[in-house]
Amino acid sequence: MTIILVLLIGIPFIVIAALSSIGSIKREKGAKKYLQVLGGVLVCIGGLGFFGTALSSSLGLPKSFEWPIGWADQIIPLEDGSMVAFHTPSGRVQVYDPYNRFLHGWSVDASGGVFKGKIVENGLIEIWTARGQKRFVFTREGSVKEQGSYSPASYDDFEVSESSGRIPIFFPLWLFAHPIIAWALIVAGILILTSSDRLVKKKTPKVMKRNTRRIRPENP
Repeated sequence: MTIILVLLIGIPFIVIAALSSIGSIKREKGAKKYLQVLGGVLVCIGGLGFFGTALSSSLGLPKSFEWPIGWADQIIPLEDGSMVAFHTPSGRVQVYDPYNRFLHGWSVDASGGVFKGKIVENGLIEIWTARGQKRFVFTREGSVKEQGSYSPASYDDFEVSESSGRIPIFFPLWLFAHPIIAWALIVAGILILTSSDRLVKKKTPKVMKRNTRRIRPENP
């Protein structure tokens, strides 16, 4: 249901923003055309990042697929120097070697909510989700060993000591790292689209003033 909802809203949103930018090229002129195109592109890119991340949290992506985390909500260091990174916006757990090279990852059924975890005996990874009170035990390779509920306990009852941290990614991919970044692009694009007329009008009088010559009446 969540996947269908994301597709029904996300695809029209991105398509309309893209068509708006293309239409502005033919419809508008001068500075307004460039502002309209820029605004539409920002809305389109932001929508792609937001709905793409939402779709990732609902889909079970392959273990060989690396989601651009950027900033992990929780990083668990392992004895061999590698680390396990939790990324709640995409619903992913990903393992990296000591040189920050991606090894593998898997999706956590967190119902689009936050989750946290810790290393338990035999190197297994225990994870709790805030939504649905779900409890999972994974191997380091992402295979499920146990699955159930931690009810009647509360999500806040589980304490973890590992902190968040940065996972290096290619700069343009940061729009997939967190919905806030994607929404910032969308808001910036909308502001440009709605204020393009005012921005152009503010510049127009100055240009006219510089190009206008005084016409003196001729003496009879």
